[in-house]
Amino acid sequence: MTTPSFHFDVDEIDGRFHAVCTEFEGIEATAPSREEAIAALMDKLTERANHRASDGGELPESLYTHHRPL
Repeated sequence: MTTPSFHFDVDEIDGRFHAVCTEFEGIEATAPSREEAIAALMDKLTERANHRASDGGELPESLYTHHRPL
């Protein structure tokens, strides 16, 4: 089984950190620190993914492919 991998960007805007998920449109979080913004984003992503799974929906495809040497 492959574990899904989702990507996010974090930008500092006016002294606050704004995190968005690349694959899940509309998932974003703003907080006073980068770590808090990421944590809030992860909470929202987990909630959305669990909701989709319980409804039988699929998760979005990752926009990137990672190749790791063995």
